[in-house]
Amino acid sequence: MKTFDILAVFRRVQAIIRRRFELIIIPMLILAPGGFIVYKLLPRTYRSYTKLLLQEPKTQSNLLYRTGSSARALNRRINILINTVNSHKIMGQLAKYIAKKKGKELTDKRELFEWTSGVRGQVSIWNMGQGMVQLEYRARDPQECEDHLNYLLKLFMKESMRPQRQAIQRSSAFLSRQLKRLRDRLQKSEEALTNFKRKHSLELPQTFQANLDNYLALRKKLFQDQLNLSAARRRRDFLRRQLDLLDPSLIRFRKEILDLLNLKLKLKRYQSRYTSRHPLVRRTLSRIRRMQKSISEHKLKKLRTLQQLEKAMRDSSNFRKRGSKDGTSSGSLFERYQETVLKIEVLERQIKENKTQLSTLKLQLAEFPLREQQLNALKRDAEIARTIYAKVQTLHEQSLLQRELDIYDASQRVQVIEPVARPLYPIAPKKVLILGGALFAALALSALLIAVAELLDPTLLDEEEATQILGVEVIGEVRDLPNVEL
Repeated sequence: MKTFDILAVFRRVQAIIRRRFELIIIPMLILAPGGFIVYKLLPRTYRSYTKLLLQEPKTQSNLLYRTGSSARALNRRINILINTVNSHKIMGQLAKYIAKKKGKELTDKRELFEWTSGVRGQVSIWNMGQGMVQLEYRARDPQECEDHLNYLLKLFMKESMRPQRQAIQRSSAFLSRQLKRLRDRLQKSEEALTNFKRKHSLELPQTFQANLDNYLALRKKLFQDQLNLSAARRRRDFLRRQLDLLDPSLIRFRKEILDLLNLKLKLKRYQSRYTSRHPLVRRTLSRIRRMQKSISEHKLKKLRTLQQLEKAMRDSSNFRKRGSKDGTSSGSLFERYQETVLKIEVLERQIKENKTQLSTLKLQLAEFPLREQQLNALKRDAEIARTIYAKVQTLHEQSLLQRELDIYDASQRVQVIEPVARPLYPIAPKKVLILGGALFAALALSALLIAVAELLDPTLLDEEEATQILGVEVIGEVRDLPNVEL
């Protein structure tokens, strides 16, 4: 087995380095200054950044915020905002701003696309978590880097407030259109009323005005009574369902079902101890059959009138002691039901009487001359248009105020943690990286040159190599003779 002498290898490498020392020095002297020159000639790249904190409104009504997933919803909103800012549309605005600063207009779509692609490579936006967002911009000039990042920050703030602005602008535009339409309607109705008065020069009689006021008041009261009747009917149906659940026959039916379940459990225990002929097993089976037959033949009795319901409530004393879910007794529940039924009867009579009076007043108003009726219709139209216009105008003013408040709230939800600052030192090129690369390249080139020189050199420099080539043992060695001056 051939041994490997590390010391001999080290001595051989040392001898090679000593002989080929010039092949190491020459690449070093060439590439090291070259790397320094390249470092000086390369353009500098500066980086400016800013950190933002995004917060959600104080009041949130969606499901995610009620169930405790606000962080997930905030991250989703931030990611959507980042993707929106990185879109071609927003980056195109930044590219147009940069081109305008340089005195160039991007009218061609292809040229705009190229500029936008270049700008997108200089911008970095990412979510740092906990609502933190970092914006970065790289440029060759520190002043341009600061200026372009400020414009990018402006675009980011605008996009963060864009949903609120759009929603408020849509509502405001809708109210403005409605307000304009109502203003035109009010002007037309008032002009028609003025022209009618100028043409006929008459006023409404006092009897007609009194009947008209009574007619309008009665219509308003009739509408309110109809609303109360609908609410009372819903309340009656709800109370009746609660009273049906307190029916004694239904309670007994539930008790029979529970007894049947207990008997089945007893039967299982008896069958585990005794045979099917045992008296306990037989009696239990017989009771189970009777109870099953009783349950299958049970029919819930529907109580139609208040007298039947009151009698059923008196028959069972448990209903007076048992309370409902809201802490009221069955007696008070029945009393509320009875009051609701009575209220429904009163409202139905009132509505019937009001309808009769309303028809009478309508006939009386129809007996007046046609001009009085036309004047009344014009006055009523003008009054309705004036009332609706005033309400919509108030709503429009409130929407304008709410728009300013929402925009202010949206701007306050984005806070600048670290403002934009002009960079003082470049981030590229790296001096250590370039000089280290030049030294590494010099060493690699030196190793390659030494290897080529050793392979092409025919001189025998090793005893083992000479023995292998000549086939004889080496008996001596001629060293380098010193130089002698003659």
